[in-house]
Amino acid sequence: MVLPNLVGHDFHERFAITDQISVNFKNAGHILGASVVEIFLKGEHQSKKIVFSGDLGRYNDPILYTPDPIKQADILFVESTYGDRSNPYEYPLEDFQRIFSKTFEKGGVVVIPAFSIGRTQNILYFLNELFKKKMIPPVNVYMDSPMAISATELYVKHHIFHKLNFAQMEESNTFLDLRKNLKIINSHQDSIALNMIEQDAIIISASGMMTGGRIMHHMYNRLPNYKDTLIIVGFQAEGTKGRQILDGADSISIFGQDVKINCTIEFTEGLSAHADQDELMKWISCIQKAPKKTFLVHGEPDRTKAFREKIEKDLGWNVEIPQYLESSILYKGI
Repeated sequence: MVLPNLVGHDFHERFAITDQISVNFKNAGHILGASVVEIFLKGEHQSKKIVFSGDLGRYNDPILYTPDPIKQADILFVESTYGDRSNPYEYPLEDFQRIFSKTFEKGGVVVIPAFSIGRTQNILYFLNELFKKKMIPPVNVYMDSPMAISATELYVKHHIFHKLNFAQMEESNTFLDLRKNLKIINSHQDSIALNMIEQDAIIISASGMMTGGRIMHHMYNRLPNYKDTLIIVGFQAEGTKGRQILDGADSISIFGQDVKINCTIEFTEGLSAHADQDELMKWISCIQKAPKKTFLVHGEPDRTKAFREKIEKDLGWNVEIPQYLESSILYKGI
């Protein structure tokens, strides 16, 4: 009953919710349609603005535009996923070429857990580049995620919100199509059938942190295989199976069974869709006057703490890290 009542608004289209509250969306650059949210509060004697960064994207993504700058905020909520580190964006063609070539030479399959929106489309973009430049053989690519299939179609429908022009998307070899190589997997039965493929294939499936979805049965079948390769292409949160694998686990529990990890594990953190510390600082530094309060959210404790120290040292702002169920009074008598 909720979906029929949703109303869409474009970026930079300020709209009123009440006489006292209005909202404006700006591009966050994280995934297609991700937004920074500006909330304008109008009181009897003064007006204030609250800004929610949401997830912020990279400044050199090959598909999406950079996050829109914010010049003023009275209260700021900003993410801190990579608040403790620089995470340079790495153009992965050579690294992918090495991984794919090595796997195919030993007769294996490459499995890539990827989020359905954003990460999958970026991987398809790079695979298309690899095929066009003949850097890898023309193997089949299986996109095994119903949500990713639907999300990829949105890149055509909403082409004004990314860098690729419509003409590029109409080409027969566009990353959104890959007609000669890309195989779309819709049914669960066809997804299970991919387990029978023994070599020379790339499987992209969700979820990206391996917490559920079709990727689970691919991992169940591929992790024990010495010939196969699992590529982890982004941040893995604490408590996820992806994090366990990155931390060097010898085995993980899948479907209630202990699954041995014998396959090759590769990690390319540079493909993360989250801004790193340098990019986060670049974005908040556009704010011309220090907010009354800055709240750091969406980050692991050590990373959030490091980001607070960085902001306080470089900008001298009042920074808080909210605790679970903590309340804070933002304004009085507005």
